[in-house]
Amino acid sequence: MNSFSRFIVSLIMGFVTLIFPGCSGESDGPARFDLSGAVNYQGKPVPYGELIFIPDSSKGNTGASAVAKIEAGRYQTLVDKGIIGGPHHVEIKGFDNPPVTGAVPAEGEKAPNQLFKQLQIDVDFPREVSTYDFDLPLTKN
Repeated sequence: MNSFSRFIVSLIMGFVTLIFPGCSGESDGPARFDLSGAVNYQGKPVPYGELIFIPDSSKGNTGASAVAKIEAGRYQTLVDKGIIGGPHHVEIKGFDNPPVTGAVPAEGEKAPNQLFKQLQIDVDFPREVSTYDFDLPLTKN
């Protein structure tokens, strides 16, 4: 292989390393675990919403937060974007309709209504792939 060919191969390898940094086997921070489950409010599945999992630093748990969307009473964290396990604050929002696509609902879209005020629940999750169901208290807006 001549020097120009070696240069091109080196350039391509460098480009691939920049595009796919996660392939090196190194991870950023603690291991993350998939989490899934159900979210019920007053005994019924929450139609739409969001869960935000925030590690509880006051209990020595530090790392990245995670987010999961609620649809039809079910949620699942994104692959490789799960929780780190341990003590967390979980912020929960629930709505009767999906979020609107713009600042104002388009024709045929209904603006979502909050089913309850945003809740925060403290949970100590295992450091492994797991499930956790949220049965929310009977509070009103």
